[in-house]
Amino acid sequence: MLFPFFLIIIVVLLLVWRLIVYPGLTPVKYSKCPEGSSRVTVVAGDTCWRIAEAHGCGLDALRKVNANLVCERLLPGDRICVPSVVNGGIS
Repeated sequence: MLFPFFLIIIVVLLLVWRLIVYPGLTPVKYSKCPEGSSRVTVVAGDTCWRIAEAHGCGLDALRKVNANLVCERLLPGDRICVPSVVNGGIS
């Protein structure tokens, strides 16, 4: 008789836990990249360091272009902006 009540309580507690522990599981998508940068889609295994290294820019430059980027929460499908590199320097 009390089983449905406890089941509802458990489901509510799990939803609250998910919202507290993983509040930002929505993909990061910047609507517009700043001038001089391009959009990149994150794939499985990508990290901020790997993306910056693959595009020849530094990690600091990557974070500067993506102000609200949390590198620990990158998920496949996220789209972030990567600064362009011109003549060995960041544009």
